[in-house]
Amino acid sequence: MASSASMMMGAGSTLRGLLRKQGITPASVLGQVKRNLNLSQGLRMKENTPSMDSSCFKIVSPSVLEIPIQDQQGLLKSLYVGVHAPVSSQRPGNGGLRLWSYDTEEDAVAECAELSRGMSLKHSIYNTGFGGAKLVANAKSLTDVPSICKQKLMEDVAKALHSLQGSVYTGCDMNTNFDDMRYLNELCPYVLASLDSTIDANRSTAHGVVGSAVEAARILLGGHKGKRFLVVGTGKVGTHVSELLSSLGCRVSCHDVDPSRADIPGCENVSHQDWWLAPHDVLVPCCSSGIITHAAAAHLRESGETKCVVGATNIPFASDEALQELVGKGDVVFVPDMLSSAGAVLADSIEHFSKEEYESARDNEVYAFVQTLTRDKTTEYLDRTQSSQGSSARPMAVLATVHEDKSGLPVGKKFTTFVNGEESQYDVVVVGGGMAGTAASYYLSKLAPDLKVAVLEAGEIADPSGSSYGESRMYRRMYSDEYFSVMQSKALDLWRDVERESGLSLLKENGLLFYGETDTGETVEGSIPGAAEIMSKLNIPHEYFDHHEKMDAKWPMRSVPGYEGVYEASAGSINSSLACRAMMDLAQDAAGHDLFTNTSVLDLGIPSPGDVRITCADGKLFRSNKVVLAAGAWTNSILGHLDAELDLELWAMHWGHYRVDPELKHKYPQWFCFRKEVPDLWDGGLYYGFPCEGDESVIKVGIDFCPDHPEFRMRDMADYVRRPNDKIVKLIDDFVRENWVGVGERVDMYSSPYTCTRDQYFVLDRLPSHEEVTLFTGGCGRAFKFAPLLGKLLAEKTLGMAPSHDIAPFSAARECVQWPKVKAMA
Repeated sequence: MASSASMMMGAGSTLRGLLRKQGITPASVLGQVKRNLNLSQGLRMKENTPSMDSSCFKIVSPSVLEIPIQDQQGLLKSLYVGVHAPVSSQRPGNGGLRLWSYDTEEDAVAECAELSRGMSLKHSIYNTGFGGAKLVANAKSLTDVPSICKQKLMEDVAKALHSLQGSVYTGCDMNTNFDDMRYLNELCPYVLASLDSTIDANRSTAHGVVGSAVEAARILLGGHKGKRFLVVGTGKVGTHVSELLSSLGCRVSCHDVDPSRADIPGCENVSHQDWWLAPHDVLVPCCSSGIITHAAAAHLRESGETKCVVGATNIPFASDEALQELVGKGDVVFVPDMLSSAGAVLADSIEHFSKEEYESARDNEVYAFVQTLTRDKTTEYLDRTQSSQGSSARPMAVLATVHEDKSGLPVGKKFTTFVNGEESQYDVVVVGGGMAGTAASYYLSKLAPDLKVAVLEAGEIADPSGSSYGESRMYRRMYSDEYFSVMQSKALDLWRDVERESGLSLLKENGLLFYGETDTGETVEGSIPGAAEIMSKLNIPHEYFDHHEKMDAKWPMRSVPGYEGVYEASAGSINSSLACRAMMDLAQDAAGHDLFTNTSVLDLGIPSPGDVRITCADGKLFRSNKVVLAAGAWTNSILGHLDAELDLELWAMHWGHYRVDPELKHKYPQWFCFRKEVPDLWDGGLYYGFPCEGDESVIKVGIDFCPDHPEFRMRDMADYVRRPNDKIVKLIDDFVRENWVGVGERVDMYSSPYTCTRDQYFVLDRLPSHEEVTLFTGGCGRAFKFAPLLGKLLAEKTLGMAPSHDIAPFSAARECVQWPKVKAMA
């Protein structure tokens, strides 16, 4: 504790009587305390609640008082309140109530003093309008905590808060919860715990930590995506931190003393080992105080992996020696918890100073504000650290330079300006930077160039995590369904427009061979006889092969006797990633559309007609009149915020590359093989391939079937397994080598998500329950070839224009995409 640690106490609404380490006068200070213990005025205590005996109000340190407690059979040893800086009813102290067990009373007092000092720093760093305070209840042991009577504890706390007459407020902390605070709120008004809202102090803290951690990674490591974050402690805060970091593209490892709590989707559980042995770039402690001992710090230093420490833990270092062991040489940066773990007090500031706005705000708008504040303050702190040589070894000294002016507005009063900021206002927001999103942006720029449009993408344009990534997507008019064949003809005309306007060659004419068995019936990709029939009906040039030997003679094939084929010479492939980038660039150049990458949507709300509110995981906030939802496999995750859901299934589809004989490099066609399925072998019978691209003698081969098994079919991307399945990989290996000549080793194999409807038709429509939302989903692995036409149709639907193509088959109201029916059948 600093030598100037103090607590102001006095009569009325202000606490006076400065305590100092040197020259403390307990008698006079206690006299001031007694004058504040008039429990008969303005109380909201329950009837018959005994008054506090003020003579038992004991000063135990320059900033800590011991509060009398009711007998709990020795399970609760003591209760302390710490106030580190001058406080009053106008600028009250604020800090949570922690229930923990300490080896000695001295340890409990020391932690109370240190925590209140930390709270004081948190409040002054951000100018929350509060001073620093903390309440600590010391249990006999941690195993006794569940047996402690919380009602008695809250009654004791209420008496103490009343005695301080509005100069100290409290809320949840370790081992205290909302139920405790609700009861405490019945006894006294000095509670800040979001009791009348769904805003969660733990989530507020987590968002603050993530804002700070991600910004530290940007400044120190060049970015957060792909960097290794180790979250130690996956309780109420750590779990949220882990989930958020994972959603932002970080590689997250989790460690907890209870290993089962560290099983978090998208994260690796490393609880089987000591936490300091787990590889990481950024250490994110979210556990009890003192986790980083001198020995742990020494190991971290010796390993050389830790670049930054930033987390939720109050007082993460066990001692100053441990801190200096890790950061003393200046190559490891510590972002103090007073800065990063301030989310709860920042939310308290909004609740206290902008109560009306707080009560009407969506939860994630509050969290976004918190995240923005900790991010900006981390930038300021690290700028100061890097501008002064050796200052990274003196984090507290640097922290003292980034405090806000207390004479300014409390930060909570700035929330309204943040929510209503003009820079976040748009006419249309497009969610998703894949095929449908970039195409919608492209056509919005053509049909309504004056509109202000933003495109939000969780990763990069055509991100590898989605289904638009890569260099090859088929285009073809060879369909058994006339509707899609006609649709492709229209889309090809629009593709030529994109190529002309961008100056890029996006389409490559390879020709396409459908071959295989002719008695498969109609599959998800049609059939050989069906395709030949539609090609003839629409007068599309094609060639039919009625004998397998004719195909073997033309291409390096080993087709099976009885196989037949149909060939469309004008079909080919689209460079998918390049095409998405081209459409986005055209929208930006023509109409100034704003693109926000690495910006995943955390919340979507429409509190009133025409008022779309979007909050992102990185703290960005957007408001618009309309939204185009083109989020692919994440569609239902976003629709859930609107209490809407479609019957969509996610399929894990496998594809990879194989080396081929260089002499045959230019002889492989683009092809699709039809065979009857063999369910027992998980073989759906549908395989496809692309010819060599560029200089490499490598072909692409994949499957267009998905076994009916939970590993391959799921409803949520949180359950998606990226690792290719060995059994499916072997099926592809065996197929390609048995059916094609000159195929060598497999180069790689991937699994990508298809978003599928039960009837294999897309969804392109307004959301029936919310006219502000236009959506595209259910691409079923066949949508990319129609991209510009789909984008045009999305733009027309959003703008209220008549569609340029019949989209009735894509209705969001059709029976087979209505999720409630499926639930009723379950």
